[in-house]
Amino acid sequence: MANRPCIQRCDFVDYPDREVTHGFRAYDDSGQMYLNTATPDVLTLEPLEFLSWVVANSSDQTLLDMLDWIRENQGGLYIDDTWHSWDEIRSVLAP
Repeated sequence: MANRPCIQRCDFVDYPDREVTHGFRAYDDSGQMYLNTATPDVLTLEPLEFLSWVVANSSDQTLLDMLDWIRENQGGLYIDDTWHSWDEIRSVLAP
């Protein structure tokens, strides 16, 4: 069961060529995943716009399970280091 769901925007650096890709990692007490197919502009979106992009652009089961838990429990999540309550994210997750 999820405890503190988090979505963290990231730049990923491959070694040894140092190619940079952009995306996010998502994690909670039950699992973790990452996606590195975003553009740099996506990382600059406001938090709720970024959450909308995440929902629209990932079909990873770990992320879907985390979002389902949030919906079922009307919980919140961290986006980067900022907590967003159910009241703030409801419009994105339960339209």
